[in-house]
Amino acid sequence: MSEITEKIIEKRQGECAQRRERKDKLSMEVRGMSQINERTHTITNLPVHEKLKLLLSPSVLIPKIHTQKDTAGKTPPPPPSFPLGLILLPYKLIRSKSGKLTPATKKDVERAERMGKQLLGLSKGVFLARALSKFFRSRSDFSYTQMGRWVDQSKTNAFAMVNEVLAEVGLSPDFKDQATVFVDLVAQDSDAFRNNPGDTSDRLVQSCVTSLMGLFDDSKRACMYLVDESTGVPVVFGEDPIYPVDVEQHMIPTLIPFMHMCVMHVRGASRSLAGLV
Repeated sequence: MSEITEKIIEKRQGECAQRRERKDKLSMEVRGMSQINERTHTITNLPVHEKLKLLLSPSVLIPKIHTQKDTAGKTPPPPPSFPLGLILLPYKLIRSKSGKLTPATKKDVERAERMGKQLLGLSKGVFLARALSKFFRSRSDFSYTQMGRWVDQSKTNAFAMVNEVLAEVGLSPDFKDQATVFVDLVAQDSDAFRNNPGDTSDRLVQSCVTSLMGLFDDSKRACMYLVDESTGVPVVFGEDPIYPVDVEQHMIPTLIPFMHMCVMHVRGASRSLAGLV
């Protein structure tokens, strides 16, 4: 057998081995897809009322379940309170003569007022930051030249830029304080804004968190209370010995996102932050 013939045979054998390998691989993929299809169940889209049930908080669903009459027509006793949110306060709450929870000292009352403003400011700051990020993503025509105009305006006519920012994202003057912080950030680091305007809107949220952290730095204390996320009222049973739960300073940044979610739920449910602070 000649050398050329041996090379042809060797080549054909290699090609045959490759075909067998591709065939085995394809066969394994088909078997795998078949197993996936056998184990996959198709779920129809949930009706609107079922989706709403999933979106409702457990503290809304649980009372509904508890108040349903049983087969004998009897209504069970009222359900207990379920604290499903939390709030961090830079002061301790005590019971007043009327039985309501209230800050202990005049200084704490002042802190409560500042706390309410800072929590509301954080909520608005997050909302404005999201609106700005959406604006920058959707406005492909927001050119480098326009960014430069905003940078110049932030340094020469900040008031006009605040109004323009709110008009561009479709928000009311209620967000003027947060928009002012954003304009200040643009003026402070114009190069960062030109490179990535979305990063500047993220730093707006960081600024709001820093302001909130300042309250805890000032009081040197953080007390955690479990609250009803619909009313914002701390759930305390009598002279509950577990309160106040003192939280170490390094844990505060970790808990702020959870507190923010609770605040947003309370604002949506009760239209107020009065119960929280």
